[in-house]
Amino acid sequence: MVGMPGVGKSALAHALAEVRGVTALDTDDLVDEMTGRSVQEWIRVEGEAAFREVEADALERALTEDVVVATGGGTLTSSRSRELLVGQPVLWLDADVDTLLTRLDETDRPLLEGDPRTRLSELADARRSLYAEAATWTLSGAQSLDALVPRVDALLTPSMTRRVELGERSYDVVIARGARHRLAGLLSRSAPRARRAALLTTASLRVQPWFDLSTGLETVVIEVPDGEAAKTFSTLEQVCEQLAHAGLSRHDVVVSVGGGAVCDLAGFVAAIYLRGVGVAHVATTLLAQVDAAVGGKTAVDLAAGKNLVGAFHQPLGVLCDLEVLDTLPEREWRSGWGEVVKCALLEGRDDVTPDEPAALVDLAVDLKARIVSSDEREGAQRALLNYGHTLAHAIEALALERDPDELRHGEAVGVGLAFAARLALRLGRIEATRVEHVDEILTRFGLETRLKEFDTEEILSYMARDKKAHHDLTFVLDGPRGVEVVSGVDVGVVRATLEAMKGER
Repeated sequence: MVGMPGVGKSALAHALAEVRGVTALDTDDLVDEMTGRSVQEWIRVEGEAAFREVEADALERALTEDVVVATGGGTLTSSRSRELLVGQPVLWLDADVDTLLTRLDETDRPLLEGDPRTRLSELADARRSLYAEAATWTLSGAQSLDALVPRVDALLTPSMTRRVELGERSYDVVIARGARHRLAGLLSRSAPRARRAALLTTASLRVQPWFDLSTGLETVVIEVPDGEAAKTFSTLEQVCEQLAHAGLSRHDVVVSVGGGAVCDLAGFVAAIYLRGVGVAHVATTLLAQVDAAVGGKTAVDLAAGKNLVGAFHQPLGVLCDLEVLDTLPEREWRSGWGEVVKCALLEGRDDVTPDEPAALVDLAVDLKARIVSSDEREGAQRALLNYGHTLAHAIEALALERDPDELRHGEAVGVGLAFAARLALRLGRIEATRVEHVDEILTRFGLETRLKEFDTEEILSYMARDKKAHHDLTFVLDGPRGVEVVSGVDVGVVRATLEAMKGER
C-alpha cells in the first residue's frame, strides 16, 4: 500500500490481511520496533534523509511472503525503497487533500507543520508521479473500508498477460478483473513525460458505476457518440479540436475507455493529432478486448465502406477488464463472440464454448498478439484475421444505412464465417461436413448462420472495395492447407453462393 498520509493505508492493510489470512505490517511501526524511536522523533532529531534510510531498512525487512505492507506517505521518495518495490504488487490509494485533512491527526506531523493544507498539496504534487510509477493498481482511498476490502481482494486474482512483440514499440495486453485500475501505472511507465491524459468515452459509459479510473495525470474527459456513429470525420474533427483546446502536447496521451468503435476512433485520433501521440486502451466490451484494442489498426468509416480511412498506430498498452464484462447485455456478448469464434477456427479449437469467457479472451488475444508480432501491417499472415470479414463488412455497412442497430460487428462476422465456409465448399476446398461443423460452433455461441435480405449486387459492390482486395474479389477461406487468403475468386461463384445462402431457411 502506497499513498499520502491519512489516505487509509494501515486500516486497509489490516482489514485485507484478516480477510486473506496473512500478516499486516506497517513500516512506521517497524521503524519504532527496530530503533526504539518514532517516526516523528527520527525526522525532528536526525532529519528526513536519515529517516528515509531507516524506513527503507524497515521496508526491506517487511517484504516477506504472505504479508500486506502499509508504507509511509513519503516512502517512495527514497530510490532504495522504490527499487525494493520493483516487481511487487503495489496498490496506490489516492485521495484529494480535503479527504486527507478530515482523517489526519495534525498534532505531531513534522512534515505538515505550519499550514497543513498547503503542505499536503505540495507533498501530493511532488509524490504523485512516484506513486503512479510504482503502482500496479490505483483506487480511490475516499471509499469506505467495507467497499475497498473486497475490491482489493478481487484485484489479487492472478492476471493473464500477452505481449505484442514489436521491438521498441512492444506492449502488454493485461486480461484481469479490475484491469482498469492498472491505468495510472501503465501511463506512468510507458509515457513518463506525459502531464495530461484525454479519456475518450461515451456518455452512457461515463455514468456507469465502474467508471472510476485514475490516470495519475491531469485528465480531460471527451464524450463521443455510441457505436459506429463515433467513427465519422465530423467526430474526428471535434475530438481533435477538443484536444487542442485542452492543451494536449506531443508527450501526452489519449486513452480510450469503451468498445470497438471508441478504440478505433481514439487510435486514429492519436495517430494523426500532432502527427502522433501515445494511446492506451481500456477495453470494456468483449469485441474490443478480443479485436479492436489489440494490434494497432485504427480507422473511421466512409459512406463507401467501413474502416476505409485509418492508420496503423500501436498502443502503449491494453487493459482488458473482465469485471466490466459482467455488465454487458446479451447482444454485446454476441458482438464479441463472432470474433472469438473466428479465432477459435483459425486455431483449430472446435471445442470452445461460451462458458469460460476469460479463457476465450486470452485465446483471441494470444492469437492476435502472435500474428501482429510477426506481421504488423498485414503483409501476409495478419490478413488471416479478416476471416469472415469480407461479407461481414459489406452487410454491416448496408445494415447501417437502414438502421444503426440492425446488425452488430460480431453478428456480421458470424454470418461472414458461415458464408466463407459455403464459398469454400462451392470452390471444392472443403467437404460439406465442415460447413455443418462451422454452423454448429456458431450456433453454440448464439450467432446467426443465415443471410438476411440484402441486395446481392450491392453486397458484391462493397466486397470489391474491401481493403484486402487488389482489384479482384479476395477472401480468407478454409481449405486443404488450412485457412489462407484466396484471390481472384470468380464473381459468378460468389454471386451463386450468396443467392443460395439467402435461400436457406
